[in-house]
Amino acid sequence: MTHRLFQLTALCGALLAFSSSARAWEPNAKDLEGAIGSGDFSSYQTNLTQWLNQKTPTAVTGEALKALLKDAVFAKALDQYQFIAKCGADKLGTFAKADKGNQEFLLWLTQDTGIMDLYLEAGEVPSGEACIPTLTFWNKVFHADPDSKSGIYLKLAIATALMHPVPFMDERKTPRVTEPYEGRYLYYKKLHQNRELQPTFDHLTVWEYQKVVEGMGAPTEDLTWVRQLIHTWRPDLKRTNNLVRIVGEVRYGTSPIPIVDMASVLDAGGICGRRSHFGRKTLAAFGIPSIGIFQPGHAALAYKRGDAWQVEYGAGWGKSTCEGGMDGPVFVAEAAARSHPLEFSQSEHLKWFASALTAKDTAKVIAEIADKIVPRATDATAIAKEPETKSEMEANGVSNTTAAVNAASASQEAVRVDAGTLRIAADKFDKMANVMVYESLPDGTGKQVNFQKNLDESWIDYTIDAPKAGTYALVLKLAAPNRDQVLNVTVGSNPAVALNVPNTRGLWGMTPALDLKLESGKQTLRIATPKQRGIAVKWLELKQLQTP
Repeated sequence: MTHRLFQLTALCGALLAFSSSARAWEPNAKDLEGAIGSGDFSSYQTNLTQWLNQKTPTAVTGEALKALLKDAVFAKALDQYQFIAKCGADKLGTFAKADKGNQEFLLWLTQDTGIMDLYLEAGEVPSGEACIPTLTFWNKVFHADPDSKSGIYLKLAIATALMHPVPFMDERKTPRVTEPYEGRYLYYKKLHQNRELQPTFDHLTVWEYQKVVEGMGAPTEDLTWVRQLIHTWRPDLKRTNNLVRIVGEVRYGTSPIPIVDMASVLDAGGICGRRSHFGRKTLAAFGIPSIGIFQPGHAALAYKRGDAWQVEYGAGWGKSTCEGGMDGPVFVAEAAARSHPLEFSQSEHLKWFASALTAKDTAKVIAEIADKIVPRATDATAIAKEPETKSEMEANGVSNTTAAVNAASASQEAVRVDAGTLRIAADKFDKMANVMVYESLPDGTGKQVNFQKNLDESWIDYTIDAPKAGTYALVLKLAAPNRDQVLNVTVGSNPAVALNVPNTRGLWGMTPALDLKLESGKQTLRIATPKQRGIAVKWLELKQLQTP
């Protein structure tokens, strides 16, 4: 009887042991927390790998794999596997053990599939030792700003962590790069909250946000200046969402003027590299993604306009190499794939799944299925949609005609004289040739008149009703981003007098006073420009100095 009891006890123990071993490991929060708390991710990674291998469908088909990806437990485990594999279990362990705040951050990150997807699908995620600075910065934003845990600011935080902007090099060879948290993440957050960015900023992916923050490459004060420049000097570029055309305002050629900031670039001019660099910084200032483009003997830029990426001031994608070495058509194909977010995500996840499998033949089949899920543009279709090349004049909307135009649309009002001072809004002219009238920004109140660059003849006529004959001091409120410009001022049939235009860095400023002799009563005051580089005028003022 005792022997029989012993046999039964042994059998029960064996069955219990078999039952325990038969219950395979499953992904669970307790083991994940243990790995993060101890900084030992090796065992957890091994268990994830074995578990994922067991999940391989019997029939490896596209539909079976897509169904597997819909399983929330599988999707989270796959993301955790890829995250650990990308960083390296040892490097991730070092990060976790460094600080309790790091552990809190990792628990938040690895328990949320959506957040892991944003990070892992963002593009070239750093691996190994290089992932530590990325996670360190993201962890800093996570603890410093609660808004960074969701929505646009979560994407912005990831993008800022992943992308390090190119320094702005002035001619003193002094690199200037903004600090990432205050100077990039919080800078864009504040701009977004103040509605200073283009509306498209709200709908970018992490991959695209990287091409905004990387496109900065200049101190925030430069980006602030360029937004003020556009608002003041060329509001039409913002209103028409054609900001890239600012590149055409940077004179092509070299100059002895030292380059110390973006304003000096616009003043001095430059060749293709400096001009495209200026364009990228302008786009970044308004939250528009862009990349640098290299072509044989030339540099250009590309940016996202609407739903597509296009090359500007260059030959097109077929002759382009993107920064980082990617061929232009390959970049277009990548952008096209990312425009199908569901399919792109499925493809990326299946590639990660394939990398986890020990059965190489099965992994190859899954990788091939992953490649076919996303509609991808071919080189031919990428190049076929290139816009026709236009001259720089046409691209900037400049017409070099000389016909005078009556200004009935300017709604001219009677000029009022008060205590010897006469002020006229720039758009209240009688006639003009080759000037543009724009609504002023940012508040949209009032108008301005813009003399465009490189025109042989450009002028505006105003009717002046002087209460008395005498000498009047003429001053103009204007904006000009270049030095050594003049306006020619004529009263009636008298010879033209040159009015020197100060470089106001493209912001509103005042000209020095110019003394003019006026007769009593109505007469015509003409303001004209010789060939120059663009001037915006808000108003002109005449103040009586003395009577004859």
